[in-house]
Amino acid sequence: MNTSSSIILKASPLLLLPLMAGAEVKSLSSSELTETYIKDSTIIVTPKKQEIETTQKTYSSLTIAPVENVDQDMDKLGHQQNHVDGTASSVLLSEEMLRNAAIASATIAPIDVVIPTYDEVNTRTMEEVMNDTRYAVPEGDFDFVYIGGDGANDLGLSRQDNQLTFSIGNLPQIDKIELPHGIDEGPLQITPRVGGGFDLTINIPDQN
Repeated sequence: MNTSSSIILKASPLLLLPLMAGAEVKSLSSSELTETYIKDSTIIVTPKKQEIETTQKTYSSLTIAPVENVDQDMDKLGHQQNHVDGTASSVLLSEEMLRNAAIASATIAPIDVVIPTYDEVNTRTMEEVMNDTRYAVPEGDFDFVYIGGDGANDLGLSRQDNQLTFSIGNLPQIDKIELPHGIDEGPLQITPRVGGGFDLTINIPDQN
């Protein structure tokens, strides 16, 4: 059988010989290959079933899109890094300042600061109230007599060292003051005066 054509005979060898004597065999090309078989003493030729090749194609898609908010994220990271760097610098600066302050406090003598109180600032002196220089508080010892002169000293104010004495005698239009006994209670002393009145002495605290 020729390679350019092929006939497949499906029959018994005893029946095939007489049939081939009177039958014309047609050559078929390779593209028209047939299947031949014998049925009821008849050669039936049928075209070979063409195999339909099905190519399955798989499509896959890849979507490329820009990442959203990339610039914003980079800005946030930059701000966060700046915040971290600033915090670290602040901590280092605070530690340096505390260290310098500790050294300064240990080496520099403290400065005494005198802050007047509210009463000291707003309280008027007797000199200002009476508009009389005799009511001014002098420095050191003094002896002021307001009524009675030096001999009587019915109303006077004096100071001796750390003692301040109010002298009250027989004042005009005031009954005579008679004290049965004196009083000595720590910083306060009351001494009866001969002829009426008394001397009230107060110990002035040491300011040093």
